[in-house]
Amino acid sequence: MLNKNEMNSVAKDLYAAINTALQRAGAEVSAAEAQGVLCGFLCASLDSNSNAWIASLLPAIEDGDVLAQQTQQLLIKLQGFYREQLNSSDFQFALLLPDDEQALQQRLIELTRWCDGFTLGLSVGGLSQQRSFALSQESQEFLTDVLKFSDLETELAENEEHETAYMELVEYLKVGILTLYEDCHPAQILPALGIQ
Repeated sequence: MLNKNEMNSVAKDLYAAINTALQRAGAEVSAAEAQGVLCGFLCASLDSNSNAWIASLLPAIEDGDVLAQQTQQLLIKLQGFYREQLNSSDFQFALLLPDDEQALQQRLIELTRWCDGFTLGLSVGGLSQQRSFALSQESQEFLTDVLKFSDLETELAENEEHETAYMELVEYLKVGILTLYEDCHPAQILPALGIQ
């Protein structure tokens, strides 16, 4: 089991690798937005093995387009990794966002992109408005908040108050994802907790 610092280090490395792969494949999304799409899809989809979410990120992959095919394989591996994270009993989960060395404005831009991606992933995964009414109040509030977060003001002064607010927002998103996933997939999460 990774500790929080190790998990953040893994996320930092993944963020850079996914960004590079997406750029090389000609995708017009960042790693943050791609992970948002993936997480929304995994929460909403009843078939977590489907690769439908990838089609929303990558342009049509032509035969012989090695970079796009490699990126697709990387995204499939990422899907398996995050599916395991969401089904894990240790609740380790990290958002793919720029590290804290980046300017707050850049981190906020990527956070809003993550939220946009998450919303798209919910749609690609098939979370209808009717199905969302069956979710817990916490999950419904989380979905409303994610929509609001996609319109956050990103031009904030770099100060301790804004840094703290950013970190709290990231933690809120992590907990919200886990809550929503558990709401949508109770039969998958209960065995991981040792409940049959």
